[in-house]
Amino acid sequence: MSRLAFDLNDDDGGWRYHNIAVAYAERAENRVLQAYRFAGMSLRAGIQHGAQAVRLVDHANGLVPPKVSPGLRAWFSAREASAYSRIGDQSTALHALDRAEALAKEADPRDSPWPWTHPFGHGGLDGYRGAIAARLKLPEMALPALQAALGTQNPGQVDKYRALVLGDLAMSHLPTGEVEESVRLTGEAFDIGSRLGSYRVLQRFREVRSSLNPYRDVAAVRNLDERIAGFSPGS
Repeated sequence: MSRLAFDLNDDDGGWRYHNIAVAYAERAENRVLQAYRFAGMSLRAGIQHGAQAVRLVDHANGLVPPKVSPGLRAWFSAREASAYSRIGDQSTALHALDRAEALAKEADPRDSPWPWTHPFGHGGLDGYRGAIAARLKLPEMALPALQAALGTQNPGQVDKYRALVLGDLAMSHLPTGEVEESVRLTGEAFDIGSRLGSYRVLQRFREVRSSLNPYRDVAAVRNLDERIAGFSPGS
């Protein structure tokens, strides 16, 4: 419910449902579920508040029992890497990402994916690696990972996942000066977000669009701005 609330731009409702879920996990004395909730909220908080994302993921890591599956530990390490990339801590982010990839290679696909609804293994890390590298302005790392991520199936949210990856791809083309390609990808992500009415995707779109501000006088950027003028979620 918290994920749905956030996607509907109900920030207060999202945190309220998160706190309810944490309270039930504490009542059940389930440390893995508690950690899962905090790590998930870290990803959400990181969109606007990098320092808060780091605090949440550090709290999650402190709750993870030592004996959990490699696949689960890989997921927590990927969330840690994502949080630290939000504050520009390249060393910590890439170290956590390397740890996640090493653990993912050890994951047994026959293991129960709980608390996910689908398995998390080595292939699922392409999106994390690409997004993290995009934030850290490492296009040589980001571009191949994101291209691979576009071919990854993400059950239940294929279009949303694709839009988020396209946004990261758009960001990754800017350090190499490929402004028009960045604009094209940004526009494609916007089309998906506006069709879905997904606040998360549109929020990511705005983040990517702000990175195009130094190129606002480029014709492609002006055309994109004209295209999105007057749009509001749900219209």
